[in-house]
Amino acid sequence: MTVIDFVLQLSVIAKQRSELARADYCRVVADIPREMFLFIDETAKDKKKLQREMGHFRPGFSSHVVGDFVREERYSVVAAMDINGIVATYTVPSAFNTEDFNFALDVFIAPSIGRFALG
Repeated sequence: MTVIDFVLQLSVIAKQRSELARADYCRVVADIPREMFLFIDETAKDKKKLQREMGHFRPGFSSHVVGDFVREERYSVVAAMDINGIVATYTVPSAFNTEDFNFALDVFIAPSIGRFALG
């Protein structure tokens, strides 16, 4: 008897997606020099976030871990990255609010954007 082992992974495509608008976007982006892209993202860290939620265990071995259920100090970071790597970061204790995020954009990230205008 032959056993076939396979994994089927589905890709979910938004039903609102427009192939025409997507193609137009790709054409516009393709004309922009890669040196002009700046990616901005926010992330957070606390002890609870470091815990694994999934894992692989052999049959007969323990499938539980001991972890923290009380959140302690939390830090949030916003960072900007261009083709050369990380160009700006800003960290706050706890979570970002609108004021903190706008401050990070104005004081730390916007100066990184300005250099493209200067060549």
